[in-house]
Amino acid sequence: MKGELTFNQALDLNIDNGSKRDFEPHRVMMIIDMYFPNLQKPFNEIMAKRDFLNRIVTGYKEQYKKAIPMAQSG
Repeated sequence: MKGELTFNQALDLNIDNGSKRDFEPHRVMMIIDMYFPNLQKPFNEIMAKRDFLNRIVTGYKEQYKKAIPMAQSG
């Protein structure tokens, strides 16, 4: 190998890295609530978009783990 990853190796790394959290989201929310209440609305909008994108990524990961090609998923 030339130091390059295959598509499947990259997906595996993404799945592994995504399952590790080195931060505490509840602390961010507490800080916004306490010190930056004017950011609450934009923060909630960002979180809603993040949740939407996470559902897409999660669906893709589940298909990948089941080895179902995207073109066959319907």
